[in-house]
Amino acid sequence: PYTRRWLELAATVKQRAEWIARRYHVDDLEWIVEQENVVAQMNHLLTYPFIREKYLRGELAIYGWYYEIGSGRVFNYNKDKRLFEQIS
Repeated sequence: PYTRRWLELAATVKQRAEWIARRYHVDDLEWIVEQENVVAQMNHLLTYPFIREKYLRGELAIYGWYYEIGSGRVFNYNKDKRLFEQIS
């Protein structure tokens, strides 16, 4: 059952990435899929009640990092701006 759910999440990520690529005329779909997957996994963590409670009380922070292997750059997801910002 968990594998099926994971695959369902992956399909949603791909659909969202394709929409973003079309809307913003971005050619690098792989890059978008990877970053959207990070965001999806962050949101998925909040579906667990014990994680959500701690997050809402400020007892737990959730970060979404994207590592670009070719350049060595690291990006952090800024949930307020809804984008990844370079941090290294």
